[in-house]
Amino acid sequence: MDVDQPRNDVGTLASNRFKPFASIAYEAANLIAEYLTDPDDTWASTDSASWLTSPGVAVLAARSCGSAQTPQYAPVRHLQDAISSLPSSQDSIFCGTFGTVAAALVVQATVEEPRLNSTVRSGVRWLSDRLDVAMRARAEGAVPVREYDSITGLAGMGRVLLFAQTQGQSMAEPGLRSALEMATVLLRRGEIPAWWQPPHEPSDGRPPPFGIDRISGSALLGMAHGVAGPLAFLSVAMKAGLEVDGQREAIRDATDWILGWRDQQDRLWPVGVTGRELRDRRPNSDPHPKGHQWCVGMVGIAQALHLAGLALHDRGTVDHGIEALATLGGLPSSEWAVNGPAICCGYAGVLQTVLVAASTTPDERLDAVADAAAEKILERWDAEQPSRLIRARGARQPLDATILTGMSGIGLALYDYACGPSLWSSLLLVQ
Repeated sequence: MDVDQPRNDVGTLASNRFKPFASIAYEAANLIAEYLTDPDDTWASTDSASWLTSPGVAVLAARSCGSAQTPQYAPVRHLQDAISSLPSSQDSIFCGTFGTVAAALVVQATVEEPRLNSTVRSGVRWLSDRLDVAMRARAEGAVPVREYDSITGLAGMGRVLLFAQTQGQSMAEPGLRSALEMATVLLRRGEIPAWWQPPHEPSDGRPPPFGIDRISGSALLGMAHGVAGPLAFLSVAMKAGLEVDGQREAIRDATDWILGWRDQQDRLWPVGVTGRELRDRRPNSDPHPKGHQWCVGMVGIAQALHLAGLALHDRGTVDHGIEALATLGGLPSSEWAVNGPAICCGYAGVLQTVLVAASTTPDERLDAVADAAAEKILERWDAEQPSRLIRARGARQPLDATILTGMSGIGLALYDYACGPSLWSSLLLVQ
C-alpha cells in the first residue's frame, strides 16, 4: 500500500482477514463521529477551545464521510472553527496553527475538498518558512525536546511537510530539506547523543518534564518526545526517495543506539537513558520506567525500527521492530503497560501502530495484538448505552475531543481497525 495515497474507504469493512470486533468497532466509530460532528450537540459549549479540538474532529469527520451521519461539509466547518479561534496558547501537530495546517492537509487528501486549496497552500508555506528559519537559526549545544520531537518539533513538522510534498505542495521543500538536514545531524553517532537533555529540577517541585532525570539528564527514546520520532521521519522520507548527505548513516547510527539499550530480560526499552548510564555505558540499578505505549514506550520505538529497516532495506532491523511489537501477543492486554483507551499512552495508540505495521509487513501475530487492543477499547461498549464508551476513562468527566488524548483519536483508530489504515496515521509518524 502506498501510505500517502489518498483514500476514503470507510464505508467498506476490511476484508483481508476476519476481524472479530470489526462490526462493533465500526458502529462505535460511527457513534463517536456523529457525536463530535453534530452541530446541534452541546459538545462545543462544554469542551475546550476550537483551536484545541476542531483539527482532530475535522480529520475524524473526513474519515467518516460516507459512513456515519456526517454531513459532507463537516470537515471544512470544523477546520473553519479552528482557524477562527487562532492564534492559540498551544501549538502542536494536533492543535493550534500547526495542528490546523496538518489537519487541513489530511482532510484535503482524504475527501479532495477544493475549498481547502488556498488554506492548505498558505498553511504549508507558513510551516515551511517557520521551520526553515528556525533550523537555520539553531545554535550549538543541546537541542530542547520541543525543538526536535514529533509533537511540536522538527520531526513532526518535517513529517507534515513530507506529507504536503507527496500531495504536490512544492512550497514545502525549503522547510522539509532543513528538517532532514537537522534531523540527520541530530542522529549521527556521538559519545553523548545530540538529543540528550541536561538535568532539570523544576522550581515548583513537580517532576521534570518528559521524564528527564533530574540528576544527570536523559537521552529520551520514545516516538513522541525521543529519538524514535526523528528516526521515523528520516526513514519515511528516505523510503519516499528524499535523502540528504549523511541521512542513511544517521538512520543506521540511531538504530544501532536504540538496539543497544534494549533490556535483554524483559525486551523493553526505558523511557530514556540517563546521563550516568551514558557515561558508564550500561543501565544502572534504578533505570527509567518502561512501557508499551506508542508515545514513550516500546510500541512507538519498535515501529521506528521497523520503518528504519524498510528504508535501509535491512531485513534484520525490520524483524527487530516486528518481533518487538509481536511480544505484546504473549501478554494479556490487561497486563500491557498502557493507560486508558486513547492514542497517547493508551490502547488506541497500540492499535493504530500495529495496524500500520501489519499493513506493510503482514504478520498474524500483529493481527492478534490489534484484535486484543480493539477488544480492550471496546470493553465498555454497550449499544444501549453508547455514552459509556465516550466516558471510557471511567471518570465523571468525558474524554476530550482531540486526536492525541481523546475521542477523535479513538474513533479514527476504530475506523482503521474496521476498514484498514488511512492517511491520518502520518500524524503519529508511524507510516
